[in-house]
Amino acid sequence: LLLLSFPYRSTDFDVHRNWLALTRHLPAKRWYLDETDEDNTLDYPPSFAFAEALLSNGLLPLFPAAESCSALVSTAVGARIATPACVLFQRGSVVLSASLLYFPACLLSLRLLRAPSSFLLPLTSSFGLLLLDHVHFQYNAPLLSLLLLSASLLSPPSPPPRSRALLAAFLYALLLTLKHLYLVLAPLYFLHLLSSLCLPLPRRLPDLLLLSAVTLAALVPPFVPFRSCLPELLGRLFPFERGLTHAYWAPNVWALYTFLDRALLKLSRFLPLPTRGTAGGGTSGLISASGLAVVPDVSGGACALLILLFLSFPLAAIWGPRGRRPRAFLLAAPACAMTCFMLGYHVHEKAAMTHVLLLALLAAAEPTRRHCGAWLRASAVGHLGLMPLVPPGIVYTPVKYALFLAHLLLCLHVSETAVRGPVLSRRDLLVALLLLLPVFLFAEVLHPLLLGGREGAEFLPLMAVSVTLGGLNLAVWAELHLVVYEGLWLGGEGGKQRAKGT
Repeated sequence: LLLLSFPYRSTDFDVHRNWLALTRHLPAKRWYLDETDEDNTLDYPPSFAFAEALLSNGLLPLFPAAESCSALVSTAVGARIATPACVLFQRGSVVLSASLLYFPACLLSLRLLRAPSSFLLPLTSSFGLLLLDHVHFQYNAPLLSLLLLSASLLSPPSPPPRSRALLAAFLYALLLTLKHLYLVLAPLYFLHLLSSLCLPLPRRLPDLLLLSAVTLAALVPPFVPFRSCLPELLGRLFPFERGLTHAYWAPNVWALYTFLDRALLKLSRFLPLPTRGTAGGGTSGLISASGLAVVPDVSGGACALLILLFLSFPLAAIWGPRGRRPRAFLLAAPACAMTCFMLGYHVHEKAAMTHVLLLALLAAAEPTRRHCGAWLRASAVGHLGLMPLVPPGIVYTPVKYALFLAHLLLCLHVSETAVRGPVLSRRDLLVALLLLLPVFLFAEVLHPLLLGGREGAEFLPLMAVSVTLGGLNLAVWAELHLVVYEGLWLGGEGGKQRAKGT
């Protein structure tokens, strides 16, 4: 309750308030052209824009006190006009979408997987979604609902019938028209559905044509009203000029790479190192499109090539007979999602929730020590990476960490009950006590007390958190590839026994 009543509102609140306004007052063909609020322009795919239009034209008129939500004004004005009723309306829309979509999707996903119902509470009480959606203000839960259902339809205990595979493809294509972040899983969906549903050709050509028709039926219609502004729409969806890393430095490979650049930039004062400017300064988290200062720049194309290279291992495992095994899709999906998180261009910290929740489904479907341990480690690191979204405070800091620990202990209890034994090792405890505890103690307590007002030191806590968690995410990423190796490349009972005994 303390977190939900937190007066802090991120810029995402103003973003969605502006989207309510422009979908209320402007025709659809103007939605991706309007720049009245220059900092909060519409940059989600069309189906999400239509969902905003449903809120602004269907529900908002029922709450006259919240009409300030629909004022189409500039950024400076928009930040000042949000009344308490407007805030309540927008927060209520998040709660409503989670209640109507996410909670039923979790229940149905577990039933499709024939997984223990004990995993329902960890899924529905996700600490990450509490921070992202209800505190930071986003709509991740309804989007993830479609992903969980689609993945579950493709991962039953026995090979799925054609109708389930087609429904999974339709839900995934629909998800892409809501949020293009999930495009990272497209190679996995394509190869798995092609291999399991459409081969060999030409005998199964009708299945290929049916799959194509179902996918296009979900993917194309939302874009039709915007055909006159399609270049502007695509430019909003893929703004490669924003730079390699997000301002919050998502804990991935590029956080470590950028930290190396910052360290070398400092050393260039004493060593003859070639530099290309300061790229925002040695302690700034903002990376402009001009690139880094010492190490080579990394373009969006280079990131895409690296992603395809590292995806080759799980994608090769899903192709052919191995991909037709039960749970094959769910064994490969977390590794694919995390590969894109670790190597993607301008990745947001919230993208970690994709592989965390896919791992939760895998742990529920096949509760081995390997799967549950990977889920818990990925969940701990991924959720800790979201902590900087809530600024430090004497009241809210202990609350958010208490909720994090409560959720982690719940997941641990459910996992150990399902596995009937310990899941985490002594090494995990040592990492938590000797590495994570000092870093977060510095970030949340010591830095505000000792360096809070010091110029040039504002970004140190976020840098320490992102770099530390980025290193731990490398270990989690490697473990997910081990899950693919044991579950798909080894396969059979030997692979399962090795996973259980690890």
